[in-house]
Amino acid sequence: MLTDRQRIILKFIVDDFISTGHPVGSRTLSKYPQLNVSAATIRNEMADLEEFGFITQPHISAGRVPSQLGLRFYVDSFLEEKGLISSDFQTIISRLFSERHARSELLLNRAAKLLSEQTGMAAVITAPAFSRRRLANLRLVLMNEQNVLLVLVSDQQDVETAAFGASQVTQASLDELSDGLVRIFGGETIEGMSHTKVFQLKREYPQHGQIVDVLIPVLRDLLRRFDREHVSVWGTDKLLAQGPFADLESAGKVMHFFEEPQAISKLLDDGEEGTRIRIGDELGNVLFNRCSIIQSDYDYGSGQKGTLAVVGSIRMNYAGVRAIVEIFRDTLTDIFSGIQL
Repeated sequence: MLTDRQRIILKFIVDDFISTGHPVGSRTLSKYPQLNVSAATIRNEMADLEEFGFITQPHISAGRVPSQLGLRFYVDSFLEEKGLISSDFQTIISRLFSERHARSELLLNRAAKLLSEQTGMAAVITAPAFSRRRLANLRLVLMNEQNVLLVLVSDQQDVETAAFGASQVTQASLDELSDGLVRIFGGETIEGMSHTKVFQLKREYPQHGQIVDVLIPVLRDLLRRFDREHVSVWGTDKLLAQGPFADLESAGKVMHFFEEPQAISKLLDDGEEGTRIRIGDELGNVLFNRCSIIQSDYDYGSGQKGTLAVVGSIRMNYAGVRAIVEIFRDTLTDIFSGIQL
């Protein structure tokens, strides 16, 4: 159990390290009027903190830097208050709301970009995989004499399109088939597209049997796209610029990591709720041992949740970044629930 003086010394060490990135010595700490003790007394307290594992000494002539244990204690003990938010933050939120009618993937890409810009770090936003996404509407559009465009709309207003080859069809026949497809498959998931219903479609529209054979695999593929988890990543260059990686090889591995949606989802899948701050080894990936992640979940609708996260150096402004993450979380929840500013 730390004494009050040790707690405040540890807080000042972490604050100074986050601000400067340099080891902190007793002479620097003695200038804080809140301590009001000699440098010798501070050195003794720092020796105890080092023995307890809260701070370390990079080399003999240096001051001290917080260990992962020290950073964890700092985060758990000193972040009760919200961090300050820039005065133009309301404008940024309004910009997000102005795009709430865009496709969800585009909106999340935009949100990730804004989150990265506001924090100066890498931002990741995921949308959930929708095993329960359902077909709400579709249209078949004649593009030219040999190609047809399939436009598919889900029950959450996501849109997917695909073109396929078909000859000797008219727009009138495509409209007729579109109505039949919506009537038979409307409200269904990919699992609901049974062979029985496909047979029903062919029985009711025998004149379109050839195009149905081509269309059904395309339709199923589009429905599968709704089941895939979407991941928006922005600002990996900002993360690299903070220098938490030992060498160029490690940096290259991190860049490749952020190109793999499944790897990102695994990194963020901590099984917890609320706003979480994980530091170094707590991330469970050696690539990120000198990084911290602040993440939270937003409501996407239909009982589904997505995750937004900021990835940065362990020297991040934890209070400020947490506050920004939580405002983005609340904003995305409001957008997807249809609430307006």
